Amino acid sequence: MIEQKRRLRCFGCSQPIELPHLRAQQEATDAWPITVVCRNCGRQASYSTRDICYEEIQAPAQSVQIDVLWCVTFQCAYQNCSAPERVYVSCEYFLIDNAPEFVLNATEPICCEKGHPFKGLNVNSVQQLTSI
Repeated sequence: MIEQKRRLRCFGCSQPIELPHLRAQQEATDAWPITVVCRNCGRQASYSTRDICYEEIQAPAQSVQIDVLWCVTFQCAYQNCSAPERVYVSCEYFLIDNAPEFVLNATEPICCEKGHPFKGLNVNSVQQLTSI
């Protein structure tokens, strides 16, 4: 069975980045633009709703979505900055423990909104997104 999927494509390697399904009459949230790290090549990039593409793919067996979008939320540890930051990564649903590692291994340093580079992640939460 063929289904239509919402995806981003990595600006570096063109690997698909899975997005959650939109429910009927649901629109993209005000979370955009979002910062996504490609788990394939490690490139970090900012994506807007204009970057979303719709692709027809073979539906997975038993209707279980394998790749999901994880939101890694953390705080800057630079001299009491504590600026919150969200970075997204698409990976298999069973790799929740690896999502922060994919973000930390980005080819360019992850920075908070004030520009402080993270040397390690002070992770607050890792959540599977159901909408964005």
